[in-house]
Amino acid sequence: MKKKSTLLKLAATALLGTATLVVAPIAHAQTVDKPYTYVEQMPVFEGGEMEMLKFLGTNIRYPEDAHNAGVEGLVVLTFVVNTDGSISDAGVVKSLSTSTDTEALRVVKMMNGKWQPGKQNGEVVPVRYTLPIRFSIKEEQKTPLIPDQQPQFKGGQEALMRTINQHLKMPEEAQKEHLNARVVVKFTVKEDGSVSDIKLAHTKLKKTVGPDAKLDYMDASTFNLQNKAILAKLAEAAAAAVKATSGQWQPATKNGEAVAAELALPVQF
Repeated sequence: MKKKSTLLKLAATALLGTATLVVAPIAHAQTVDKPYTYVEQMPVFEGGEMEMLKFLGTNIRYPEDAHNAGVEGLVVLTFVVNTDGSISDAGVVKSLSTSTDTEALRVVKMMNGKWQPGKQNGEVVPVRYTLPIRFSIKEEQKTPLIPDQQPQFKGGQEALMRTINQHLKMPEEAQKEHLNARVVVKFTVKEDGSVSDIKLAHTKLKKTVGPDAKLDYMDASTFNLQNKAILAKLAEAAAAAVKATSGQWQPATKNGEAVAAELALPVQF
């Protein structure tokens, strides 16, 4: 199992009874078997909440099976902070997966003896505490989904090019500069065949008139444009043409199920 922690953006926040501090309700009566749920002074991890977050982030290891499966979300735990700062009766009240639940419980049990107990009427009392822990993976560490079958435009490649060309309009600003453009548009074909997340990935430009007309297409970042709005206009025009294909795709499939997939499409103005 991978030992290195990939738990990032860890948002482990304790329910510190802020609502009870605002409305100041009467604490629930304690019995031999039942600790307090709310008290005037809730238990505090040694060093405060930031130290608790640091402790969790340092000690939690993302389970390899959950990481590989892209499992993300909240595990909500509950435990009793006893009068001596120890904890007991730890359990999961909201499960995420078997391995993440087990890991969250393991680290919470490491917090034993690291608490200042809660108080009611000036007396230390046992208190049941609730702690949500979020498991989240860095974007760059997520394993990309590789479909068994990539999205296919209904009617094939020629139909796709016809649809693009029918809706592709060279911006007036680019025409005035006597430009041709080659762009690469990235977009997502969703499970229903619609498109989303359209963005311009790459742009190359070429002069058709003037001293630079003999030069081949050059990257837009090195092209000397007087009108900087041209690139934005090209992006808008390419995005509009790609958007016109929405709903005309057969989605990608994985294990026989429709899945979202990203495509890169070259577009020639």
